[in-house]
Amino acid sequence: MPARHSNPKPPKAADAKGDLAALGFRLAESGPHTSKTLMLQELEALLTAVPPDAPAKAYRAAIVEENVLGKRTLSTRKETATRLTALHGLDPSKPLFRVLRRLWAVDPAAHPQLALLNGLARDPLLMATTGRVMLMAQGELLFPDPEMEIPDEDLEWIVRLALESRRRVKEQQKRCLKSEFRNTHFSYTLGPDGVEKFVATPELHSDDAIDGDPLPPGQVWAISPGTGETGPSLYRIEVAVGPGSGAKILNQPVPPPFRESTKVGEQNLYGRAKGLVGDRDPRGHEFSIQLRAMDNDRSGAGLGLPVMVAMVGGLLDRNTRGGTLIVGSLNLGGSIEMIPNAVAIAELAVEKQAKVLLMPVSARRGLNDLPDDLWTKISIEFYKDPDDAVFKGLEE
Repeated sequence: MPARHSNPKPPKAADAKGDLAALGFRLAESGPHTSKTLMLQELEALLTAVPPDAPAKAYRAAIVEENVLGKRTLSTRKETATRLTALHGLDPSKPLFRVLRRLWAVDPAAHPQLALLNGLARDPLLMATTGRVMLMAQGELLFPDPEMEIPDEDLEWIVRLALESRRRVKEQQKRCLKSEFRNTHFSYTLGPDGVEKFVATPELHSDDAIDGDPLPPGQVWAISPGTGETGPSLYRIEVAVGPGSGAKILNQPVPPPFRESTKVGEQNLYGRAKGLVGDRDPRGHEFSIQLRAMDNDRSGAGLGLPVMVAMVGGLLDRNTRGGTLIVGSLNLGGSIEMIPNAVAIAELAVEKQAKVLLMPVSARRGLNDLPDDLWTKISIEFYKDPDDAVFKGLEE
C-alpha cells in the first residue's frame, strides 16, 4: 500500500503575526504618522543618551524621568515616549531594534535611511505612502490627477478637518490673548449655491451650554416661559424645508402646547410672508419641525416666535446667529404676549452660556431686578415686532 503524502498546512495568520511581532515588526491599522514624522532628531538624541546594552525600560526612563529630549511638560514627555516606542520599537529583545542599534554607530550619515527602514517595518501608514512619495521629484506636490473628479463628501471631509485643526489653534490663542483673538469661527461653502456651514470642535462643546457658532438654516435656540411647576426651559427647534405644503411636527406624540406654538408660528409666517421672505411662497413648501427639549419642561409652550424664525431661516437658507437665544410668544393676530418671568429667563440664558438673549421690548421693565453681575455676562437685545425679531435673529 503506497504511503500517504500530505501537503504541509500553511501557517495560520495569527501565528504569522506573532512571529513578525517577535522580530520587532508592528502590525496595526494606523501608526504614528497620523500625527508625527520619523522623529529623527528625537531618535538620535535618545540613542546617544542611552547605552546600546541598556534594557527597554531605560529608554522610557530617559525620556520621561531624565528628560533627555528636553520636553517642557510631563505629558509631552510621556506622549513622546509612546510615539517613539510605537515607531521605532526601543526594545533590545526584538531583533529588528538590535540591528538598528548595531548599525547606528557604524555610519552617522546613514541615520535617516536607518530610521526610515525601521519605521517602514512598524508604521503601516508610512509603508502605504512611501512607494508613491519615493517616485516623486524633489519639490513635486503630491496631488490627485487634475482631471480626476473629487466627490463632494470627500472634499467636505478634507475642508472640515483642516478648519477644525486651524480653529483649535485659534481657540488656544484666544485663551492667551482675548483682545486679539476674539473671533474663532471658521466656515465654508460648497458650490456656488451652497449654504455656509460653520465648523465646531467637539471637545469645546458642552451638553449644558449653547454653541457660539452660528446654527444651520432652520435651527434656533429658544427659551419657553414654561409652566408654574417647571419654569423657563431651553429648547432647540430644527426645521427642514422641502416640497409640499403645511407644517409637519416630527415629535411623537406631539405635545399639545407645541402644536399650538407651531400653528401660531406658521400662520404668522403666511400673514407676514411679503415682508419676511419676499417673493418666496411659504405655502408652496412643507416645513418638517422637530422640537428638542433640553430641560425638564417638554411642553413647548410659548414658542410661536422661535418657530417662525426657524421657518424663515430654513426658507431663506440663512444661518441663525451664533450663541443667540430667542424668546417670544405670539398669538394668531401677530401680537407679542407679555413675558411673566423675564429675570428667570435671563438667568437661565446666562447659565446656558448664551452670548445674546433676544427678547420683546415689553420685557425691558421686567428686567429691572436682574442682578448687575448678570448684565455683564450676556448681551440682551430687544425687538419691537415679529419682523424685527426675525432679522435680528438671523445672520445677514
